[in-house]
Amino acid sequence: MPHPPATNTIILWLTTGTIERLNTIWEAWIGHAFLPAFFATQSDLDVDTPQWRPWEPLRFAQGRYHWLWRDLYGRPRSLKPWEMNEPLWRSEAPQPVTLPSLAASITEWERVCPAPRY
Repeated sequence: MPHPPATNTIILWLTTGTIERLNTIWEAWIGHAFLPAFFATQSDLDVDTPQWRPWEPLRFAQGRYHWLWRDLYGRPRSLKPWEMNEPLWRSEAPQPVTLPSLAASITEWERVCPAPRY
């Protein structure tokens, strides 16, 4: 699959809805646009602080850390990739999405790559 145009542009998709709403947006995105994008909900941004800090990759809620941004595949992402050692993910050619929803992808990545415990 060739690289789509604007592969150096990252779309930040933020919704005021729940993960179900984010799943709907994600399904439309992978079905039509399929460009690199990061997804999050407003509640993810609001979790542990009265100030929005979208550049912070983690949020503390319910006694543990949660990744804030996710990509098309549900992988944890950061707006500062050097903090997460992401040398390859930014520029790789998009591959087909194999899991049925963003929520399922996030669950799988939480199993494989859990947030740090600090």
